Amino acid sequence: MTLSGEGRAGSGPGNPRRWGVAVVKVAIAIALTWLILRAAGLRLAEAGSSVDWTLLRPNIPLLLLSVGALFAAFALQARLWAWLLTHFGGPPVRLAAATAMILVANMGRYIPGKVFQLAGLALLAKREGVSGVQAGVAAVTGQVLNLLAAALVGGWAALAAGLISKGIGLAAGLAVVFAVAVLVGAGGAERVLRWLLRRSGHDAEVALPGWGVLGLCLAGYVLGWAVYGLAFFWLARGAGLDIPLASAITAFSGAYFVGYISLVPGGIGVREGGLTLLLAPVLGPQVSLMLAGLQRVWITVGELLGAVGGAVLLKTRERA
Repeated sequence: MTLSGEGRAGSGPGNPRRWGVAVVKVAIAIALTWLILRAAGLRLAEAGSSVDWTLLRPNIPLLLLSVGALFAAFALQARLWAWLLTHFGGPPVRLAAATAMILVANMGRYIPGKVFQLAGLALLAKREGVSGVQAGVAAVTGQVLNLLAAALVGGWAALAAGLISKGIGLAAGLAVVFAVAVLVGAGGAERVLRWLLRRSGHDAEVALPGWGVLGLCLAGYVLGWAVYGLAFFWLARGAGLDIPLASAITAFSGAYFVGYISLVPGGIGVREGGLTLLLAPVLGPQVSLMLAGLQRVWITVGELLGAVGGAVLLKTRERA
């Protein structure tokens, strides 16, 4: 489909509507961060001055271990996407290439709008000779399962932090289990995917996986959040901060979920506020805020380095 000249002009970077949406999202990010920090017992204006950075006692081996575990989590996500891709009828993709594509596409999370990460992955896969439709469907399905796994793992942190009462937590847990059973075991996901593909005219290009594949993939993403949480645990210990492993895993997963559904690019601010709130009962609000700030620097630098390395690898493969 070809866009008219008016359509192209209206979608450019100078479009006032795009700038207006960006301003609204920044305002939402600030408001959500303020509300979350207030719930944790901190005010946004005094948050920076209340942090005692002298508490940090760097342990280089543990910090390096945290970076290694972070990249292991990236590789596991890439492996799950590549595995899903084969069950959607796509060709097998080597782990190195899949990881490179995941790391490069991850930069799309920092662009306003949630489609750029998934669309970027589909585009990179297409350049590698994979069907863009199959790669995109696998990416969307994987992201849904990934978010569901983050909610399952992170819900324990919300319960432990007292944000959810035990009665409500039990009801919510049963509802989630029922929803997962319908989505995975009763063919709900298959029906939704088949309907979407039929509406878009791509139903002939994509084979749909069975409930067993989706269930195993969901378990894989749960394992992935455990690896992410372990990397975060080693980051905290490498900074000299004492944190229980279970709290590190559940709080990190829950904060990611909150940051993603906030619609803020990269979850900036909202994820840190959520992490502070979930860890405050364990570490106190000041230490939790400091660790949340370290987490943002750590994961952003890791993603940037991974994206650069991934781009180099993909460029080398393209030349070869």
